[in-house]
Amino acid sequence: MEIFWRLLLAHLLTDFTFQTDFLARWKIKSAVGVLVHSLVFFVCAAALCLPEINDAWPIKEPYIVLRGWLVIAILSLLHFLEDGWRAHTINKENSSDSFAFFLWDQLTHYFMLFVFTPAGGSLLPGKWVSLGILFVLATHFSAIVIYYIQKGLPRAVPILRNEKYYFILERAAMLAALLLPGFWALTFPAVLLMRKAVKKVSFPSPFSAVNITASPLLALAFGTLARFVFYTY
Repeated sequence: MEIFWRLLLAHLLTDFTFQTDFLARWKIKSAVGVLVHSLVFFVCAAALCLPEINDAWPIKEPYIVLRGWLVIAILSLLHFLEDGWRAHTINKENSSDSFAFFLWDQLTHYFMLFVFTPAGGSLLPGKWVSLGILFVLATHFSAIVIYYIQKGLPRAVPILRNEKYYFILERAAMLAALLLPGFWALTFPAVLLMRKAVKKVSFPSPFSAVNITASPLLALAFGTLARFVFYTY
């Protein structure tokens, strides 16, 4: 299972941290964009699994044993096919780009990672892989969750790019504050005090109520887990 967690981190980095707005639009419109996106996964997965990339990975021992680089290549191809299918259904079959569809897509990717995970190793991720996963969940993954919440409201809420990036940075800062030693971690609400100053300088329109409410709650949840991992592992 140790390899699974590294592959999961590679997937989260690919689908959230390294998926820019440009790349997200590109992969919906073009198979070339999906290919580039899938190659990002290959690079991330290869980098995170580099020590074992040439090892034999017993997928279904003793029936299927593949080299690590070949497993990553297969997963990259499956990533390409899944995202290509999702883009096709949205563009050609008018499927709704809904939160439910997003969850289905993510669960499909996680299932494929699990199927190709080699046997053996720890059931739980290592310390730094865990922290990497929680960092992505607190920052860019949470931004996507908030996006779909805003999109699903009865009254349309403007989804502003600059606002999204500010709250990603705010959640990252809150998570970092929660990793401070001892009672210093209780200073994490001080990050919220920056909102008024930043808002006055950079944002002419009000922050959305969803971001104001959901962003710190998500940061607190993932930051608390990160603190547990950081000081317990």
